[in-house]
Amino acid sequence: MVKNIVIISLCFCYYSIILSQDGVIDSTFGNNGIAKNLFSESSANAYALEIQSDGKIVIVGSSDDRNFITLVRLNSNGSIDNTFGSNEENPGKVITRVFPITEDPEEEEGKCVALQSDGKIVVAGTHFSSQLLVMRYNTDGSLDATFDGDGIFSTVNMNCGNDIAIQSDGKIVIVGEKFFTGRSYDFVVTRLDSDGSFDTSFASVGYTNTDVGKLGLQDHSQCVAIQSDGKIVVAGYANTGSYYSAVVVRYNSDGSLDSTFGTTGSVATQVVAGNNCYGRDMAIQPDGKIVIAGDYESGGLSNFAVIRYTSDGALDNTFFDEGISTLSFSDNDKTHSVKVLSDGKILVAGSYEVSGNSVFAMFRLLSNGELDFFYDDNESIYTDIGEGDDVAYALAIQSDGKILLAGTSGENGMYSDFAVARYNDRYIQAQNITCTTVSKNQITFDWTDGNGEKRVVFIKQATSGLASPVNGTTYTANTVYGSGSQIGTSGWYCVFNGTTHTDGIIITGLTQETEYRVMVCEYEGEEGNINYNVREVNNNPRNVLSDPTEMAGAGYAMHLDGSNDYVDLGDQASLQISGTEITIEAWINAAKWEPEIWRAGIFVREEGDGPNNGYMLRVGDIENSYHKGGVNFNLGNSGWHEVSSEAVMDTGKWYHIAGTYDGSTMKIYINGIEVASQLYSGTLNPGTTTSAIGTSSYYTDRVFTGKIDEVRVWSSCLSETAIRDWMCRKVTNAHPQWSNLRGYWRFDEKSTTMVSDLSDNANIGTLQNGPARVWSGAALGDTSVYDYSGSTPSDFTVSLAHADGDQFTAVGDGGTISGLHVYRADATSMRTDATKPTENWNMDNLRYLGLFLTGTNPQCSVSYNYNGHPNISNESDLALAVRNNQMDNEWKQLSATLNTTEHTISASLIFISEFALGSPSGGNALPVELSMLNAECRMNSVELSWQTATEVNNYGFEVERGSRQKAEGNSNINWEKIGFVTGHGNSNSPKDYSFVDENPPSGKLQYRLKQIDTDGGYKYSQEIEAENIPTEFALSQNYPNPFNPSTTIKYSIPSNVKSQTSNVKIIVYDILGNEVAILLDENKPSGNYEVKFDGSNLASGIYFYKLQSGSFAQTKKLLLLK
Repeated sequence: MVKNIVIISLCFCYYSIILSQDGVIDSTFGNNGIAKNLFSESSANAYALEIQSDGKIVIVGSSDDRNFITLVRLNSNGSIDNTFGSNEENPGKVITRVFPITEDPEEEEGKCVALQSDGKIVVAGTHFSSQLLVMRYNTDGSLDATFDGDGIFSTVNMNCGNDIAIQSDGKIVIVGEKFFTGRSYDFVVTRLDSDGSFDTSFASVGYTNTDVGKLGLQDHSQCVAIQSDGKIVVAGYANTGSYYSAVVVRYNSDGSLDSTFGTTGSVATQVVAGNNCYGRDMAIQPDGKIVIAGDYESGGLSNFAVIRYTSDGALDNTFFDEGISTLSFSDNDKTHSVKVLSDGKILVAGSYEVSGNSVFAMFRLLSNGELDFFYDDNESIYTDIGEGDDVAYALAIQSDGKILLAGTSGENGMYSDFAVARYNDRYIQAQNITCTTVSKNQITFDWTDGNGEKRVVFIKQATSGLASPVNGTTYTANTVYGSGSQIGTSGWYCVFNGTTHTDGIIITGLTQETEYRVMVCEYEGEEGNINYNVREVNNNPRNVLSDPTEMAGAGYAMHLDGSNDYVDLGDQASLQISGTEITIEAWINAAKWEPEIWRAGIFVREEGDGPNNGYMLRVGDIENSYHKGGVNFNLGNSGWHEVSSEAVMDTGKWYHIAGTYDGSTMKIYINGIEVASQLYSGTLNPGTTTSAIGTSSYYTDRVFTGKIDEVRVWSSCLSETAIRDWMCRKVTNAHPQWSNLRGYWRFDEKSTTMVSDLSDNANIGTLQNGPARVWSGAALGDTSVYDYSGSTPSDFTVSLAHADGDQFTAVGDGGTISGLHVYRADATSMRTDATKPTENWNMDNLRYLGLFLTGTNPQCSVSYNYNGHPNISNESDLALAVRNNQMDNEWKQLSATLNTTEHTISASLIFISEFALGSPSGGNALPVELSMLNAECRMNSVELSWQTATEVNNYGFEVERGSRQKAEGNSNINWEKIGFVTGHGNSNSPKDYSFVDENPPSGKLQYRLKQIDTDGGYKYSQEIEAENIPTEFALSQNYPNPFNPSTTIKYSIPSNVKSQTSNVKIIVYDILGNEVAILLDENKPSGNYEVKFDGSNLASGIYFYKLQSGSFAQTKKLLLLK
């Protein structure tokens, strides 16, 4: 398409700034934001850069007057990375010459760079503009000999490599051009296999050429991108007549032209008819639209141009003016690089002239193509780096939003040099949201502030995409979920709006076991003209999962099928353990053993293939027989140090395993017994990687098959005693090493794809590829005792007593015993879907007990002294039910001896692990057992929630609210019934209830439940207190509305006013603004109130009522109809 008009949105307007001001150029990088003077004896030119996953920066170009392909690697702070390359005189630099230098040297240059997923560096360039050169380097800068035999590929089928892209399958795509006698230059696309050979599945020979202009004139491809469907998009410029046009060509994955794109696979655009237009770089948006950045000529001047096409090659008419946006900042504007940002904005870099010299420059467009004013209302930004001409050829965005420009700077008017500049974004986005406390109904979180004037925080349910706040809108915050202002109807509710926060923000009113997302936004501007910055950066937004219902005993475990399922923990800071101490422990039950002891990951943080950093607890069969399993514990710090146990574990059985390190010795424990150790002295290096449960975080095929539960990671070395003390009980903050607990995963969530971390660090895991939650058979309770001393079975004796007086005792009775645990779960013995020995049985809803034996065919005698257990009225109808563990659906009656004189039930030769008291004939009926009662204050309401463990003859619950009498010294509470909730009658499983007290009086309130039996009997629960104090002004809509003749208006005065009382006015106006009634004009303390308005003396019509208190004012409309 040829445009017949010139669109210059900014003509020669020099409103830009030199980037030496604080908050623009990043002074923490290099020398005041710039890294240069990398070459000082001859000219060097930088054309491309990439950012490694560890933050290091790779720059590619040429040196020694374009005679050498040159790579330089900088650390993230802009200093030279001395670990890169082997030249001690020039550390951090890798210089390659492919063909020998002659008396008349033929130039060799690196033009582009891409990073493989394994970190290897692929560079493409040219030899004397006649041969394509492709080099692959290892991460240390050495040539990769696995690539075309010596690390270098060359061909005369293409004259140069101008850009490079790596497909998801590892194949390498290079674009450039080739001179053909009789028709000048054509586009050429070459694809190589990952080993450096031609990919013959691409155009039959591995390369293809295209005469784009169809005239046999010069066509120059400049850039390439791979679409998500595998199609290859190439852009550049071609002579389509007497002038160049920006062109885009799309190829199918097999190298053929894509006939569905443009005209038989290509499109060409001129900005101004009869003037050259050049496509320099390209970016593909997530919606498939294609953005081309370049420049065009008009009136002898060169100007910036950005063109956007739809996915089928048509100009996008939603983008500025019919798909084209143009700008002019000088007489000589040149574009070289473009990026589409996560918020849809488009960042363009290149150069323009200032005072006769070209400078590094960039500008930003809104997603619709309009200019986005950059810093301090400037239209662009530039940096004058050297004394001569400076050109920014490459642009990259760091994960924290900082911007890197790389290119060439003119020095002393004699030579050129590599130059890299780093800039802060207009805003530094708030990031690193940390959740310090997560509970069932609330979270506490903190964050690192950005550099905006203020910040506003939102939270929503689930983890759906980012929704940007509306600029110009002020959001009212409320820390009760669902009560603050919402972003449209997106579900994002405002919970904080202010400048600073001294402590973590506590959000209440959450739903138990629910996924939430927290987003912190920076903003600037005056009231009503606010500009929000909401780009996604590290842990912002942050996903968080409210804690699940605490389950009885071991609860659920994670079941992995051994294909590719695992739990992804990401790279959370609290799991980056350094120093000299660590402990990793878990309960496991293997369905099979992999053939090597290191083959199946339990908890793995592994940075492999070179760095070799991290820590791992793994299992497998050391003898490759698949029949027995052992444990492997491995620590890495630029090399691996490991210890392995013998293969002693069976399939289908539960084991507790642990690996510990104290700075000098690595140890492995199985079931609380040390089974292997290895001396090692060194520090831990967490590396730059992720953590995973059930596989390796690096080699995801090293999967575990079976069940995993109770995974714990500590930044301290647990002693043998500490391991034994807590291996059969759930960890709480009573653990002496609680502050060093970095991650704790119990897998007790019922349905979510996320996994809660029950430590204080909120390292939320994500299920990958469908692992299932199943009932766990781990030996876990709320308390436990043990005995590991003795030589004969009878030497092992353990007793566990309850505060009520009942006591369970186990004594070794056969086989070989090396350890004996007794644990107790203080919860109902009847889990969901479990069955009683017979239908008549009444099972204990207060607790059950467990036995965990270590040894060879170990057996015990057990005795349960039930004396003191509540609610026992008929001793002769008592027995013990037994099951293997919580995985077992069925309770069975234990063959045991009941002694009503001694109040005991006893049995011998026991190896089955869990026991519960019960009544076979249904006697000793246990009443309704209330396990939880909570009250949560919401906006103008209080929500009560409670749970029963089991129920017998439960008719329901009366809900009562109490208020204290105000007479001095009188502490009596007046109780009133405010509602009723029907019970479940009889139930052996937990039941959840709730009730909302709408519009309660303000102040401190008391609540209790009156549980009523079907026979009329009743009992009261404990009393709980809730303080219903508003946190913000509120004016409610009158009710009824319309009304005749009277209506009620409710309003709230918050607790954060400057004095204990606040003057409050409520005035009614007619439609002309005349005051018709003063309903209120007095000082009021914080609280919820209501006032009546009687319109008997007024005519029908629309009226307005206004609440005024200090600087707060709110008006609402009411309608009087007679």
